[in-house]
Amino acid sequence: MAYRLLFALALFSILSGCGVMVIPGAEQNSWSRGSITHHRVQKGETLYSIAYRYGVEYRTLAGWNKIRSPYRIFIGQRLTLKPQIIHRVKKKETLYSIAFRYGVDFRSLAKINRIKPPYRIFIGDNITVILQANRPSRVVSTKSRTTESTRTTAARVTGPTGSKTVTRTSKSQTRTKTVSNGGYSSNRKVFWGWPARGKLVTTFSPKDHRKGIDIRGKVGNKVIAADSGDVVYSGNGLLGYGNLIIIRHNSSYLSAYGHNRKLLVKEGTKVKKGQKIAEMGRTRKKGAILHFEIRRNGKPVNPIRYLPRL
Repeated sequence: MAYRLLFALALFSILSGCGVMVIPGAEQNSWSRGSITHHRVQKGETLYSIAYRYGVEYRTLAGWNKIRSPYRIFIGQRLTLKPQIIHRVKKKETLYSIAFRYGVDFRSLAKINRIKPPYRIFIGDNITVILQANRPSRVVSTKSRTTESTRTTAARVTGPTGSKTVTRTSKSQTRTKTVSNGGYSSNRKVFWGWPARGKLVTTFSPKDHRKGIDIRGKVGNKVIAADSGDVVYSGNGLLGYGNLIIIRHNSSYLSAYGHNRKLLVKEGTKVKKGQKIAEMGRTRKKGAILHFEIRRNGKPVNPIRYLPRL
């Protein structure tokens, strides 16, 4: 008995000295590279308390584990915290379009699947995607290496169908930390510009599944690049976006242009800010619109906070 007590005390001292925090119920597995991926329910826990502990929205956690309201769980139940799926590459898909589809960062997706720059994938490849919790994207961090020019203003997007006034904080210049990504200038500043002229008819609202903004215009109106970058996707393989273009501006920022009538640039093309890349198309419900998104490290952010005053 004394030996066991001494052994337990020694083990506790080792863990404390190494700064290791032991979380009751937390589990690991090999593919997560040491991160916590599952939780075994302990006495007194609820779905809400577990979600709070791991920083996950409780409805997201419930969805991952197919738990319906009123969200009853049981002692010993094993909950998934980082679900993964296998995506089989289809024709015309790129690593960027797959990352965009699932809302993950393309670099993380490449790392998980051991894909090196320039991130070539092939039809039939199995891509492992680790889904993430749906948290609000952080735009400004005092601890990051981001330098942003910020101003709060009221903007009016003008066009042939009228205008709408919106209030926003504009961050027209962004510098990001340098990350190697196959020779691309990953720390370049992004000088955002409006991708089309028209009336702002739909605003950003993640809780309502609105990941970007909609600008109404006329069919055939020009769609331009919001800033210089590389076209990493040009096609219609993403459900709900119609003819879509995705541009990579640096290692952190992508922009997306959906529901086009005609695509004028191909994958691999380098485009300049203001260059015509597509012609505006239409949808059955909203008519002639451009759907525009900005993604930071794979996560949708509010474009209105980045676009300059008109």
